[in-house]
Amino acid sequence: MDWYNYFKAKAWALLHDPPNKMWILLGEPRCLEKPQSSVESREARKKKDKNDHEKEAETFWEEIGLKEFFGSIPPDIHKLVQYADHLSSSMDRWMLGKITALLGEAGKCKEQYTSNQCIFKYSKLHNIFNPRLSRDLPENINCEEVKRYVDAMKSIISTAIKVLSKYDKTEQARTIYHLFYALYELKWIEQGLPPSLAETRMPTHTVFDHNYAAAMTVNMLWPSRNIGGYLVEVDIPSIQRIVNSARKAGDFWAGSWLVSMLAWFTVWPLIWKYGPDIVVKPTLRLNPIYHVTLSRKLIELEKSLGENLPKGEETGQGRTSDEEKRLLSEILLEEIRKFYGNIIFGWAKDSKIPEQLLLSNPIIPGTIILLLPAEAAKNEDELKDEIKKHFDNAQQCLTQWALTGLITNECGDLAILLEKVQSSGNKFLQMVERIYNDLKDAKVFDDLIQVRINTVNIGTIHECLQNYLARNTVPEKCVNEGMTENNLKKVKVFLEIIKQLIESKEKSKPSKKEEEEEILKEFKN
Repeated sequence: MDWYNYFKAKAWALLHDPPNKMWILLGEPRCLEKPQSSVESREARKKKDKNDHEKEAETFWEEIGLKEFFGSIPPDIHKLVQYADHLSSSMDRWMLGKITALLGEAGKCKEQYTSNQCIFKYSKLHNIFNPRLSRDLPENINCEEVKRYVDAMKSIISTAIKVLSKYDKTEQARTIYHLFYALYELKWIEQGLPPSLAETRMPTHTVFDHNYAAAMTVNMLWPSRNIGGYLVEVDIPSIQRIVNSARKAGDFWAGSWLVSMLAWFTVWPLIWKYGPDIVVKPTLRLNPIYHVTLSRKLIELEKSLGENLPKGEETGQGRTSDEEKRLLSEILLEEIRKFYGNIIFGWAKDSKIPEQLLLSNPIIPGTIILLLPAEAAKNEDELKDEIKKHFDNAQQCLTQWALTGLITNECGDLAILLEKVQSSGNKFLQMVERIYNDLKDAKVFDDLIQVRINTVNIGTIHECLQNYLARNTVPEKCVNEGMTENNLKKVKVFLEIIKQLIESKEKSKPSKKEEEEEILKEFKN
């Protein structure tokens, strides 16, 4: 697998729409645009290019420091991300574009833009579940703050490139991508910058929502832009039995925490290997469990490179005096402590939230959904076997730790996190040990020995759907994948409804003569 270009494609997907996209589309100048002469500036304002936000994205790529490591974006990756961009856009956005084009609305914007795209001027972010709830967004953005954000991110990325220079290209790309994914949105919020709408005509999601979805979609298209990959559900059964066996409030928490950690460390090896965007549910954006686990992983990487944390950093008290020599783990720890402490929990600015507090919340559910690239396994059985091995290892290590407090080297990355939890004091460990013993005596954990792993080969499903729409046949391999003719008929009916809707709009489109008469009527009024 071409890991370097794989992470490069996903990093570009996170930036293909810049964080300030909405304001550029609404006519505000680019924040990172290079200075122009007064004459050039006047000419540019006369006819604005709708691709300005794409140029801004390329400048972000360079100024943040990703170009220093990954280089420029080649045509094949650009096309792949462009396809991911289209697939990750909502159905509403797709339908709006089709209907707008059929109604001829796009042509009305030709005088303002070099492309026939019409920009709907709107700046409110609506709750997707209850659109009546909305938040006003500013009419412009402070470009100086955006530049400060870019400078801060560049400092972090440049440090990562220097620290990881001893590693091979693959591990460098993997680590830089994880770091960028973790801090990209977090730093924007921390800087106090407002969210940008991804689509002003459908104002229910932000640019960050769309970009993170696009990065996830790359997994479904890698490497040849053909739809494929695996959709995986990892489910730990009988969670209700654990909850129902609790006797005290602390028991509810400890039982939930053990299941949460079991689920997390079942999928963590895949997350580290392929990137955090493979997790569809729950999202790892602004996820404290992911952030803390990543920080502990970075500490282990630095130790393997012969680097050491400054004295006291393990307890959050130390710091390197030389800014140029700060370690990645130190930078990440400081950022997540500031973010969760100051913004999420509202602590004083100088306060640093301890990692133990972030780890103590069982926010990882017992059911996790993943989207993995086709190259992750030869077939579904191979993928299931790999995940089962991760589950067995996680369960064995958690059991041993909960009962004895011991952690072996076989526990891998799980050990680096449990060591941190254990360092919070014996009270924590005693509570976990007590609840585990109670649940063990009640045989509650017996059902947890077998994890349920459901997989779907997306490439096969897509091929079957295309075949049915074209020929009305259901091949045997499609039946083996659980695709019945009845289910395929429902999809076909849905697509026919959309087609009819668009055709009806096209028929109701006024003629050119009627349009001219309407314009004259408005002019007279």
